[in-house]
Amino acid sequence: MRNVAAERDDPLSRRAFLSATSGALVGAAALGLTELGETTQRHLQRGGTLRFATRSDVSGLDFRRNTIYLVSMPLAAISQGLLDLKERSEPVPGVATAWDVTPDLQSIVW
Repeated sequence: MRNVAAERDDPLSRRAFLSATSGALVGAAALGLTELGETTQRHLQRGGTLRFATRSDVSGLDFRRNTIYLVSMPLAAISQGLLDLKERSEPVPGVATAWDVTPDLQSIVW
């Protein structure tokens, strides 16, 4: 039997390859962490517009009527924290202690 590993002229062994690759990954991660410090030191600006894209139109923002997945992300962004839902989709207080739904079901007053 021939020793195939001894006949190869690989200038880079597996151990050398793994150590070089891991060193490169650690270096790339270290460079990424240095930029992270710069982003935390900037003055954060509050406010703005949050936009969502869905496959179909949202029929309204009444969380009791819209329980399908297509509108659940925008509804979660505007009501998460203020309210929570029980197992049967019944609203329970979160941060908001009281809320009132207008008769036309177009607005919720917190």
